[in-house]
Amino acid sequence: MNNKNKDKSSKSAFSRKKKIQLTRAASRAVRDGHPWIFRNGIANRDINHKAGDIVALHDEDSYYLATGYFEEEGAIAFRILTRNKHLDINEEFVKKAVFNAVTLRKELLIQNTNAYRIINGESDGLPGLTVTVFGDYLLAVQYTPSIDWIVKIALPELAAMLDAKSVFLQKRFRPSGDNDFNIDRAEKFWGEDFPLDFKINEDGCKYLVDLSAPMGVGFFPDFREGRRLIRKLAPGRKMVNMFSHTGAFSVSALSAGATRVVNIDNSGRYMEILRRNYRNNNLDIDNSDDFITEDVFRGVELLRKRESSFDLAVVDPPTFSRGKKTNWSVQKSYTGLLNNMRYIMEPGAYLLLAINSFKISMEDFERLIAKSMPGRSMRILRRIYLPEDYPDLPFFSEGSYLKSVLIRLD
Repeated sequence: MNNKNKDKSSKSAFSRKKKIQLTRAASRAVRDGHPWIFRNGIANRDINHKAGDIVALHDEDSYYLATGYFEEEGAIAFRILTRNKHLDINEEFVKKAVFNAVTLRKELLIQNTNAYRIINGESDGLPGLTVTVFGDYLLAVQYTPSIDWIVKIALPELAAMLDAKSVFLQKRFRPSGDNDFNIDRAEKFWGEDFPLDFKINEDGCKYLVDLSAPMGVGFFPDFREGRRLIRKLAPGRKMVNMFSHTGAFSVSALSAGATRVVNIDNSGRYMEILRRNYRNNNLDIDNSDDFITEDVFRGVELLRKRESSFDLAVVDPPTFSRGKKTNWSVQKSYTGLLNNMRYIMEPGAYLLLAINSFKISMEDFERLIAKSMPGRSMRILRRIYLPEDYPDLPFFSEGSYLKSVLIRLD
């Protein structure tokens, strides 16, 4: 087969649409804007599709709803690619989605940082794929094997448009809703090796990142607005940083004029990276009392024994946090932690509180906070969600995982 015929064959294979009929409830969800069809939303049970097959989705009366690709495993059966029945799903479709994603970020004029999301899965028309920019390097995360062909088209196109030095790809395949899974390290997809001591910049601060780290690169661009809020509040204040991770909030606060920051995290590895981030920003690491490698509950207990007090705090637990004895639970552990923290927070203190879970609504999160500090009154000053480079879809709560509130404690 010559190259011309091969390209034509590949294009037609992507464009071919098989038909599926959805239940009434699933059809309504698609019309409302949800980009997933769960397996129990399929009306005809005699389907025989392979992973990645392009399928035209119809309602119970056989009216066209959308076109998506098929998933063989997990609760999600289809992810929607388009609601335009006249569009072919082919190489041109993928390249157009990449172009639109890059164009949007240029229009947003993201300033004072070189770390941001460039492709955000469903909301950028490429469900199952995210890509984040870290300086001249790209980190892609693929959530399903069904989009191998999309990845092979999208990543080289994106690298060329951004003039990237290399692209790293991490595969996170798991059944939907399964939290007990292993994540492999990101592998180089294209380009040069990643520098060992690479730093990104945000608002004049430098942060180490490692694109090959399996459970996170060491920096989260999605909470940019939270760090900027802390920078605004930090001058002249004493801050405690719960789940300090690699110290992005701490560096932001100290660089903006905080008089002291105490870091608490149970990971010795993260605490060492935090110290390196301090050094890279010419911050003092001499006071060992400011670095507590402990479970946050034991850390707060230690601060109470020292009779320490603070007028600024950040509580940003990771999605899955495990201590030496217990696992972190938003519903149970968050309330307990805040209940203990009320003894070390001064009147008039500001607390930035965050969760990373789509399963808990902002309303439920605020209800949890309200009952966590008996005897102390509080006011919500600001609610923070994902920044504009992480666009979301209407009626898609699964895409809105980051929720945060700034409260003032009286």
